[in-house]
Amino acid sequence: MTTEDGPPGPSSTSTSKRGSVFEDSDQELKRLAQENADIPLKELATRVREDENGPKAERARQILGMRWLLTSCERASDTSVAVPRNRVYARYVSMCANERIKPLNPASFGKLVRLMYPEIKTRRLGVRGHSKYHYCGIKLKGDPSSPAPKASQGSASGSEPPPQISGEDHLHVLTPSHFLFTNNGTIAPPDSCLFVHSVTNGHTSSGSLARPYTDISPVAKFLQMDICFPAYDVDESSSPAKHVILPDIAPYAPSNIDHDVAVSLAVIYRSHCTSLVECVRYMRLRQFFALFVSFQGTLTAPVQKLFAEPSIAPWIRESDWATYKHMIELLSPLALQVVPAQVMAALRQFSASLTSHISATFSNQPLHVIEAKTEPSAIFSSLLDRLLRVNEAAHAAARILVHSPDRTLMRQDWRKYVNCKAIVEREVPCSAAAVQRILEDEIINLLQPQPEGPHRRDVTPSPGVEDDIDSLATTESVLDRWTQFLAQLPHRFPQVSPKLFLLSVGAVASAALRDMTMAGGESFGGWWVVRCWIDEWIGWSAERGGFLRHGEEQPLKPLPNGNYSNDGNGTDGNESELGPDDSGISLREEGFGNNDENIQKVEMVR
Repeated sequence: MTTEDGPPGPSSTSTSKRGSVFEDSDQELKRLAQENADIPLKELATRVREDENGPKAERARQILGMRWLLTSCERASDTSVAVPRNRVYARYVSMCANERIKPLNPASFGKLVRLMYPEIKTRRLGVRGHSKYHYCGIKLKGDPSSPAPKASQGSASGSEPPPQISGEDHLHVLTPSHFLFTNNGTIAPPDSCLFVHSVTNGHTSSGSLARPYTDISPVAKFLQMDICFPAYDVDESSSPAKHVILPDIAPYAPSNIDHDVAVSLAVIYRSHCTSLVECVRYMRLRQFFALFVSFQGTLTAPVQKLFAEPSIAPWIRESDWATYKHMIELLSPLALQVVPAQVMAALRQFSASLTSHISATFSNQPLHVIEAKTEPSAIFSSLLDRLLRVNEAAHAAARILVHSPDRTLMRQDWRKYVNCKAIVEREVPCSAAAVQRILEDEIINLLQPQPEGPHRRDVTPSPGVEDDIDSLATTESVLDRWTQFLAQLPHRFPQVSPKLFLLSVGAVASAALRDMTMAGGESFGGWWVVRCWIDEWIGWSAERGGFLRHGEEQPLKPLPNGNYSNDGNGTDGNESELGPDDSGISLREEGFGNNDENIQKVEMVR
């Protein structure tokens, strides 16, 4: 009996269609790779940045990946030549970090390798216990050829191992499912996650973490021990370096770790940190938080194992600190700029949510990894909150300082009611003569209107001409004069510690306000507002200086009066290109940039 073959069933039809779609997609990628074979990598990287969040972002990254493979890899005539798979991926990720773009994950990149070099074999080579996957038949340009070990040294396979088999170098995706974003991009609190309230930064000589400060938060410890005023000539508006530079991982890695694994972790982490900085630069804060989740999906099993090593925790901490230093340098000019309300709100939410988000996202990691990541993030969040307070206080102070009647009344009340000599005797522990001169003369001079240009005067004008030049006082000139005075003030007392200096400034200001209050001075309200801004600005300056000084030896720099001060961290560098912004707000909007000659300072019209 014979039977006729009927039409294929629906299951076979759908399978055939899916296979056809994949084949068409592969052919399309090959065609695009050929079309872009002559385009420089720099230009392709620029295209990726321009379409970072667009519908063609993934395709642009694929084209860049294939172009990099054609540029950096070559076929080997000897099929015994092999290159470790994670070494190829590490080189690719390093290129992405240099170009400030997000790399493809290992699985997507592996598909491109097989697409561009279909004849190669993927084999697990090496001695038992230390074997890893290699691409056999290609090599990295400029890399010494590596003959494949003999088959007896390890198992070999002619094809990629199936993804469900657990192996040393298989992709291990860790994605917490309990952390959610709301529709408006804010952070929804997790139902249950690990919050770390006490974070330490010490570690013993063997690399295991120590806990010498279990009863104090990292922020409190930083404010008590690490604050430092920057050098008097450091320009806070200078652009940070173009690239994020992380510490060398070699001193932290275990002695028996595979070199390629350590290099892979270093370049993947640098790429991750670079992406975080770029998100802050263009105010893509929702994407910023998502990067912490996607980061763990880029770690293969051996890299993930190294990431969890206790000896690597200090390296993670220092790398994160270097990244946050880069962000602070980007954000510092906002202290005296007009900041859109939506930017202020976004940064405030960012500051409040960062550390808890990191704790939740990395809750599947060992405690020492969480502590290493949350300590610098908590200090950075505190510093960002201080920056926002400085900006808000500057708005209020500007309303007073640009208004002529307010300044006149403040000068009169200060001269009439504040007993500078008595305040110095009660509140100042040293340098009494210098402090008394500052209170009696220099504070008054700061309230005098001064013309701009070559005829600007630094002396107190006579009463008959004050009103003639008062119209020349602007918000910029007034705030600039005060900030220049305050920036130099700590360095006039080099023997005083930053913490004692802050306490002394607060004590002197409070004593002056008490004198004015008890005497019924009408300008008390104005002086209180200005005092609040001074407190916030000086505190911000000391905290920022200590944060940027972390991990660096500071040489002494001479001041004009012959004294010496510690140098800050004003890093010069080329500013990155202005990329697209998907949120409608950016740190580089017109009139809102770091180096714009027309930078708008805080200006309030009374």
